[in-house]
Amino acid sequence: LNGAAAGSTVVTPSAAGDSIVLAGPGAALTINKAVTVTHNGEALTLSSAGDLTMAAPVSNISGSSLGITAQNLITSGTAAITAGSTPLTITADMMNFGGTTTVTGSGSLTLQTQTAGRPIDIGGGQGGNSALNLSGSLFSGTPVFSNGFSFINIGSAGGTNTITVDGSVTFNDAVVLRASGNGGKVVLAGTADLNNSTTNQNVTIQAGTFQAVANTSGTDS
Repeated sequence: LNGAAAGSTVVTPSAAGDSIVLAGPGAALTINKAVTVTHNGEALTLSSAGDLTMAAPVSNISGSSLGITAQNLITSGTAAITAGSTPLTITADMMNFGGTTTVTGSGSLTLQTQTAGRPIDIGGGQGGNSALNLSGSLFSGTPVFSNGFSFINIGSAGGTNTITVDGSVTFNDAVVLRASGNGGKVVLAGTADLNNSTTNQNVTIQAGTFQAVANTSGTDS
């Protein structure tokens, strides 16, 4: 998507409440200039059947939804996703956040796979190329997912995925691990260390099957 000469693309729908979809003409979509939605109440969707590459900020701070869907999401440079109070959903089989990427918002954040049933690995990065890998560093330290979301969903509603926590991860917001569909499973491996650093912010597990292996640890502030 090529923006105006000033280096940004300002999307102004004809009426409040419209839906805006930016989709790649083939199997890929590249965002190389800032995209900003100006009206309140709009739904903004970035969609690619293959790679969605972001090298610039995307913002929809007062919309009805902000959705990013791709087989592979790749960010670099000063890419940023700013949702404000808008519910944000990122759907991809692979998420590779590079550069100084930040994802911020005060509404809900949902992280889910594009392919139904694809495993999700949290913390340890042991899922390889067959899983959506979410490292612990995405959520704490100098995180990609900044503190402030009302809650974070990992997995889709009624998901049939296996979600495995096999490393150390500390969340700063309330989190729901979702795999409640037929065959869905949440596994806390022996190497899991699952924590929430914020008072009264819980980690909730919704699963068809739940399995905790010996030596699993965790705290909830």
